[in-house]
Amino acid sequence: MLSAYATLWTYPWDLHDEGPESVLSRLKKNVGLQAIRLASAYHTFDGSNKPSSAS
Repeated sequence: MLSAYATLWTYPWDLHDEGPESVLSRLKKNVGLQAIRLASAYHTFDGSNKPSSAS
């Protein structure tokens, strides 16, 4: 049987006030998360998109 692997994306400031250890412990205990993924940017930017030409 396969077991589920649950993660959560979060920002550094989400961990700052309460402290990373406290947040991670609570998420593991109450939500069942095995890991978090730390977002390093608030928004992404894809510079490869070229503007479409006017028809």
